[in-house]
Amino acid sequence: MPLQLLHNTIGASADSAQDVQALLELGLSLSKDSKGRAAYEKSVRDLSDYFYYVGAVCPSYFRPLQSEIVAASDTQLANFQFTFPTWLYLLQGAPDTCAEHLARRLTTTDLAPMLRFTLEQMLAGMCTAAALTLLADYARGTNSVATFEEIGFWIPEAHEPAVPRFTLHRLAARALHAEDQDLSAVLHPIGLPVSAVMADAAQDIVTWHYCSLDLADIPGLPAFPAPRIHLVSPPHDYPWTVFCASLSDGRYSHAFLDAQASNDAVAERGLREQATTEQQSGKGRLLLLPYDDHLIYSNSHVELTPGVVGDVGGPPIGLYPNPHCPSCRRLMFHVSTMVTDVREYGDGFRSLYLCETCGLVASHATPWN
Repeated sequence: MPLQLLHNTIGASADSAQDVQALLELGLSLSKDSKGRAAYEKSVRDLSDYFYYVGAVCPSYFRPLQSEIVAASDTQLANFQFTFPTWLYLLQGAPDTCAEHLARRLTTTDLAPMLRFTLEQMLAGMCTAAALTLLADYARGTNSVATFEEIGFWIPEAHEPAVPRFTLHRLAARALHAEDQDLSAVLHPIGLPVSAVMADAAQDIVTWHYCSLDLADIPGLPAFPAPRIHLVSPPHDYPWTVFCASLSDGRYSHAFLDAQASNDAVAERGLREQATTEQQSGKGRLLLLPYDDHLIYSNSHVELTPGVVGDVGGPPIGLYPNPHCPSCRRLMFHVSTMVTDVREYGDGFRSLYLCETCGLVASHATPWN
């Protein structure tokens, strides 16, 4: 099993439905009193990696257990400190009774903050019509709309259900670098000339091309007027967002920079110089890989897999605000999140979003978490 645990406190496997049931029972029985605080915390961390793997590779093993985890006590749920993607792939499609049960629990006024957070993430992870309606009502009623926008849900102002602004299917992106590669005909190129991406030769906002994604190769995306979108960068430190209009030929126009902090002149000069001197470096292409046993799962990500630099599809990082379309103000649709290892320029996470209604694309930078 391609699972690299941080602490190796749990000697188990997840090769069958029986194995996964045993893992759940182990999680329900964990206790600080029996293991000691340090050992308990290591076991909780390892358990989260097991279930991240299960959600990614064999979520069908968990389907019969959805009602059981939803009914777990407050104390037991403290043992399941999962990221939102883990809950999403474990609880997706859960029975409406599960969503109703979580919504009732969330009406308790004295919930501990961590327990409330877990219950919110579990309800969001179901993504059924009933769960999305309950989620939107809860978010509006508790003024927590921003909490759910961070994990990728648009909460309309009217009495309408929440809308997932991400694909439920995800792929891992592996960077294959080859300096002499002809990029003119490859899918998902890395390192195109900025002049091939930007329609306005005189613009000076976009100075770097990380990679492009051919949309027909990504299942679950909304219809978009261009065949390809590009992850690009300004000569700017994070956090920032570059909005561009996408033309029918796939190029960008009308670039607009929204930076959350003033730029450092020295850093900007250095990035502009790098964009000039290293324009031919780091070229290659992305290969999109299924989430299966060929990836390495550790610390709730797959980036220990050789060459893997991020995800295409699936929810956003969930730790930072995501961009709204500057035209229609709707939460934009998350397409991918890469680390800057895809083609070194600045550092941190670089994400792509689109607005299918307005034809706009956002390249979005956030720091390491």
